[in-house]
Amino acid sequence: MTAETPLPGTPVLHEQYGAGRVRDVVRGGRAIVVHFERYGAVDIQVPLRELRVLPFESASSEAPEITVDPAEPEQLQLLEALRLGTVPGGGLDLYTVGRERELAAIEADLREVEARGGSARVVLGDYGSGKTHLLECVATRALHEGYVVARASLDPVDVPASHPRRVYRPLASDLSYPDGETARGVLPLLERAVASEAVRKRFDRERHLYLTPALRLFERLGSEAAAPLCDWLEGSPQAYTPELNDGFGLAGDDRLPPLLDYRPWAHVYAYLLSGMAGLARASGWRGLVVLLDEGELFRSLNSENRGFAERLFRALMAAALPAAELPFVPANEPRGGFGALKTLPHRFGPDSPIYVVLAMTPLRDADDVVHGMVRRERVAELSALGLEDYRQLARKLVLVYARRHPPLANRVEPLSALLGELIHTGLSSGRFASPRAAVKFVVELLDLARWTPDRVPKFIDGVKRLFL
Repeated sequence: MTAETPLPGTPVLHEQYGAGRVRDVVRGGRAIVVHFERYGAVDIQVPLRELRVLPFESASSEAPEITVDPAEPEQLQLLEALRLGTVPGGGLDLYTVGRERELAAIEADLREVEARGGSARVVLGDYGSGKTHLLECVATRALHEGYVVARASLDPVDVPASHPRRVYRPLASDLSYPDGETARGVLPLLERAVASEAVRKRFDRERHLYLTPALRLFERLGSEAAAPLCDWLEGSPQAYTPELNDGFGLAGDDRLPPLLDYRPWAHVYAYLLSGMAGLARASGWRGLVVLLDEGELFRSLNSENRGFAERLFRALMAAALPAAELPFVPANEPRGGFGALKTLPHRFGPDSPIYVVLAMTPLRDADDVVHGMVRRERVAELSALGLEDYRQLARKLVLVYARRHPPLANRVEPLSALLGELIHTGLSSGRFASPRAAVKFVVELLDLARWTPDRVPKFIDGVKRLFL
């Protein structure tokens, strides 16, 4: 038995099984029998090399109280996402600091949707300021509160804002639902809608040019045979509406109207999304949240396409807000199309519970663009985070890491102060390309502190010389 071999009763930690205490040493000290806390009466034999020996007093009296559950799946998934430098699917509250004002505005907006049937917000921020992350926070909160969520990232090639159907398609085909529903797209919405008496009453009484005939056809076909209908309603790039009408023998008010890739049709697709919001509420959800991540779109659009993009943004705001609250007159907006299509409103009736959030990168003429679609009070400008914000972020990361790896519990405060300063300085100097890169660095440093604690002081000295 070597000096490194733990004695019976020694606290240990295993990457898979979690925390426990040594019961016995076997196989000449090469294997250890451990009583792991999460397995109750079951003792497990593991190789010595897989164990991390903990001090009997693993946390000082000054360390924050940490509930240890090293095998918690959500914590593990969160750490892995951060280690890869990606936005975690869960744990967004942990990853969010310094945005209390913006989150409070979002909460107020969602209450406004519930009370008044619509709301909108424009989020302005430079590249790397956290616009996409804030949209993820909106999506998570909206799903938690019972909204259907539609998301799209605009780009000048595949999803240009100058072409409304190309924006509508990713929104409709990727609809996500609360209540743990994993299916995406319009199918879950149609399935729930045809079973609702409230939907039947509203959409028969207030005929929606697209959704009313779609519901009638879906009720006739059923879920198994509805793929062509769903593809059409999701804005398929194939303009095969005539084939659907002829193939299903649709005539009169039951005929499906066209969904074409015409730039002047912004009002048509706003009307469709507004109708889906009403359909979602009548089906038992709270409404529809539409999130558009604009990225660097405007920088690459020519003046003509930029005009059509602005028209789409105004159309969506007109779907979400009453005309009296807009800085433009929706009735005066240009409309393309023919027949009934040319006279469609942006908003499907007064009960259109839709929340539109558009994230944009500021430009020289951003004020004219943004304030031409919403009033100033509906604009949120993301300011740069400060040193205290990054210390708070670092502390949250260290606490989550320490829940997985308890030996770090008594180092939370000094690590948080140091890592927060490193993040702030690294981002300010440009050594970190983005907050995600900084967080990835932090997790890697914590890995180093866990596996090779003897190398940490030297490494930190080198990092301080580089960053501070």
